[in-house]
Amino acid sequence: MDQGMETAQGKDDVATRGRLNALVGELSYRAGFKHAEEQKHRIALVWPKVMEMPEIDRALIAGLSETCRLHERPVEVSDVLPCLRSAIDAERPILPAGYDRDAARRRFAEIIALSRQHLPSQST
Repeated sequence: MDQGMETAQGKDDVATRGRLNALVGELSYRAGFKHAEEQKHRIALVWPKVMEMPEIDRALIAGLSETCRLHERPVEVSDVLPCLRSAIDAERPILPAGYDRDAARRRFAEIIALSRQHLPSQST
């Protein structure tokens, strides 16, 4: 095979790999965005004004929802709190900086207590 053809083929392979990497990156980004939107939707079933909560509380809820894979749960209000509670005791919970399990458990209980009058009807 001619040296020029090998070089051209190599460049085509590199370009193809580059396009595939870009496509995989785009698909991952879209999947991540969809995943985040699904979690936010489920959280809003319990806390419709979640975006008005203090940032640290949103970070705690977001970390717990990621840990328990809330986006994979049914879109049911009754599934949200048990999922989030289970995340606190997971092997590697995602918690805000400075939080340990005990602090997360206490703050999560406070968040629920503070919003209890606004929660949709369910057992907590």
